[in-house]
Amino acid sequence: MLPLVLPKLKKYHPNLNLKILEGKSSSLIQKVNDGDLDMAILALPYNLGGLLSFKFWEENFYYISYKNNNYKKALKAKDINFSELMLLDDGHCLKNHVLSCL
Repeated sequence: MLPLVLPKLKKYHPNLNLKILEGKSSSLIQKVNDGDLDMAILALPYNLGGLLSFKFWEENFYYISYKNNNYKKALKAKDINFSELMLLDDGHCLKNHVLSCL
């Protein structure tokens, strides 16, 4: 998302002072509540503790594989070999979202 959005932000708002940081959802929500961040981008569902949420983006996810793997244009959860699945560290909500779909 950022490679698509940032060039347009810079073009139309050249004086915008933008600070971007990556973090776990719980930390980002705390920073918004504390006033350290104006906003956060999260994968939902997640307990927002009373904060408002607005959908503004939908993104396709892609899988990557060795060249010699049985390439398929469409992949279903049942096709994934769980022993070869690489995920984000514990605590990242995207990991939980992926696992809940399998």
